[in-house]
Amino acid sequence: MLLIGSTGRKSGKTTLVCQIIRKFRKKNIIAIKVSTIEKADKDFHHDLPATSKKGFCLTEETRTNTKKDTSKMLAVGDSRVFWLRAEKKCLRKGWALLLKTIGRDAVCICESNSLRQIVRPGLFIMVKGPRCRKIKPSAKEVLNFADRIISPDDNGFDNFLRDLRLISEKWSITTKCESLQNRDSQ
Repeated sequence: MLLIGSTGRKSGKTTLVCQIIRKFRKKNIIAIKVSTIEKADKDFHHDLPATSKKGFCLTEETRTNTKKDTSKMLAVGDSRVFWLRAEKKCLRKGWALLLKTIGRDAVCICESNSLRQIVRPGLFIMVKGPRCRKIKPSAKEVLNFADRIISPDDNGFDNFLRDLRLISEKWSITTKCESLQNRDSQ
């Protein structure tokens, strides 16, 4: 799995995910968006179905003509797209159902910060939004796990995309040129 997190909302991570899907279009990548619902986030995830006696909801995107991130992901690729919405305490159960659905050997790209607390992806990238003044708590919790921190200001993600590889179903980057000094100053 290639896991993409971000320091804040509107950082460009869906744009990056779509660019990656487009680059590796013939690799049958499964795209996943994970939204972890906390009390403070109810305004952003008001459409969580009344799942949820289970505390999570897993849906497969089937439409390419909406403004949802998952719809955008489906529109650029040849594969499947899933959206897991889960209360933080139920994230592990929701993730287990998703793995059962897609298979443990699936090649995936996933948008999430919180998921990094329960999985160890092949590669974890953190997107630092250009207007990000305050790092959201879910990003602070996992920032030190990032293999690379990038920004849309970095030539529109071009440098990162040039370095990204998918070889034998494993994600890698050819160089780790991002200085980690920025982490300590934040």
